[in-house]
Amino acid sequence: MGLAVIVTLLGVATARVLVSGEEELSRSNEALTAKDPRGAVVHARRAAGWYAPGAPHVAVAYERLIALAEAAEENRRDDLALLTWRSVREASTTTRWLMTPHAADRERADREIARITAKRPRHAEPDPAVMTARFQELANRSGHHPGWGVALVASFALSAAGFAWWSRRVAGAGGRLDLRAARGGLILTLAGVASWLLTVWRS
Repeated sequence: MGLAVIVTLLGVATARVLVSGEEELSRSNEALTAKDPRGAVVHARRAAGWYAPGAPHVAVAYERLIALAEAAEENRRDDLALLTWRSVREASTTTRWLMTPHAADRERADREIARITAKRPRHAEPDPAVMTARFQELANRSGHHPGWGVALVASFALSAAGFAWWSRRVAGAGGRLDLRAARGGLILTLAGVASWLLTVWRS
């Protein structure tokens, strides 16, 4: 029963991460539409910081940050490019746990930061028309299908329900194990785990 509670709490926490990450991506989109690149970077960085394994908004946030960094440098905005690459690095290092999320992106950010800081001059006037077109292109990117986020939470719920069923049925008469009666709960739990793995892979 204790494990079922843990799984349920993980599901609730995952839902919180998904909702908050999507909200920050939405604010990043709004900033792009308003031609506010710094605001778009800040909110995309926050979206990447709402990390959970397989959460679809995380990959979109990193893609957004990298695209913004490339667009900024294309338009001679090294100050904005540096801010963005540093945001990529910070997002990866601050969400490190058993692994480092988006380690390859962080390594690229390190290289880009070193390269840009060595350039002269560091600041130049951008082409307003090109920057506007690039921001609009980024704002129009739909990113991922929100259904994958729902599937991630549903997978946790399925696993929790299956384990609760299993734990109630596995103790038969006299306290003896009755694996046959608990088989349905075990199948449901495994189905939830399989669904979670599929969602992580596909998202």
